[in-house]
Amino acid sequence: MKAAKNRKDHSVCIKCRMMKQHITQRVEEGFRLLDLRLLLANIATSPEIGVRQMNQQLFKLDLNECRRCLDSERILGVTDSTTIMLFLTDPMKSPSAWMGCMAAHDPSPNPLDHFNMLTTKLSRASYDIHLPSTAPRQLDPEEDDDSNTILMASQLVRIVSRAVELSAFSWLQKEVNSLAQGQKVDSGIAALMQQLGRTALTLRRGICWVEREEVLFDGSDGPRNAYLNRVKTLCQTLCVYYAIARRKLPAWAAHDVRTEKTARSEYGDARPIDETLPHDESSEGFERWLQSGHDTIREAGF
Repeated sequence: MKAAKNRKDHSVCIKCRMMKQHITQRVEEGFRLLDLRLLLANIATSPEIGVRQMNQQLFKLDLNECRRCLDSERILGVTDSTTIMLFLTDPMKSPSAWMGCMAAHDPSPNPLDHFNMLTTKLSRASYDIHLPSTAPRQLDPEEDDDSNTILMASQLVRIVSRAVELSAFSWLQKEVNSLAQGQKVDSGIAALMQQLGRTALTLRRGICWVEREEVLFDGSDGPRNAYLNRVKTLCQTLCVYYAIARRKLPAWAAHDVRTEKTARSEYGDARPIDETLPHDESSEGFERWLQSGHDTIREAGF
């Protein structure tokens, strides 16, 4: 069955590459926190789920911590009938706790770099299960039991990734405030400008992938459109701050940063590619730059 047909049947592509194939994992419409709890209840005691991209382990999911986080959300008033999509779009009550579910990972020096690293690699992730006193075993989506574990892990990864995103943009807001208040030296402005450009490219890739693949959230267009609108607005905001940072750099400082037109990007196991940075500050220029991302991801092999 073709992926496009699957998507019309309320599926979303996890894009985990097992045995060099794209695997499409069915997610029931309205998948709830209760469904996640039930899947967790069927997992053996004290395992960890390894999340990797190709041969690189990104992190492990500590399932005991995940259970504790779900219990905490219930105490904080989040009901089990809440869908995963609604949980991800509503203000998360305890993002720092969910980030604690990531074991055995090396976070980047700042949250924004961590967010960019995970976002570029998680779209093509595979999973393996780690049980006490046994070697890790890669999960096979063609096995029923493993398929349910992959479904569970993918939903937990979505939640953890959202927590990382919230942490990253909370950090970024403080950095932008410092920029606006003139509290950054030239080297700090140049570094922030590069991070803003890199993050805008990361968000553009996600927008183009969702648009191209016609990905549905919870089986309907409404949440998908809400997601696209939210991320497009955020991406445009980053481009505005990118332009502000570029203007604040004096002509003689960090000349290569002020004038560079492209950045080298690597997304998962796709080909490395040079992407155009958002230099046109007009609304029309932003839309052209955003749409040009479709050509970029095709060239990279997505």
